[in-house]
Amino acid sequence: AMMDMGGDLAGHNKSWGNPKSEEPGLAYKIAPYYDTANLIRNFKGKLWVECGLIDKTCPASCVFSGYNMANCEKSIHPYPYRPHGEPTGRYREEWEKTIKAERTKFIDDYLAPKSN
Repeated sequence: AMMDMGGDLAGHNKSWGNPKSEEPGLAYKIAPYYDTANLIRNFKGKLWVECGLIDKTCPASCVFSGYNMANCEKSIHPYPYRPHGEPTGRYREEWEKTIKAERTKFIDDYLAPKSN
């Protein structure tokens, strides 16, 4: 969320986080200070990103723009049939066995106590 919020100014989709202001143009002057694509450059942890290729709220193009700005250990996991929420119906089982299982393992490994 909130990655590439000014995408529409560049002629493509923008991510969720619709900046608004009473003063014309002010929201687009302020948005870069909150845009995750700008903030993620300074992230020093491990980054695990999941994106749905049919997500209309946080389009994959915006997620990839932020991911590309990250300067850390990172991995991205696109899923073709994932909308903004977790997939449902016939795609749910496959997503749980692949993407969700990988995500859970990443979280478990990341949070596991480190031995000296």
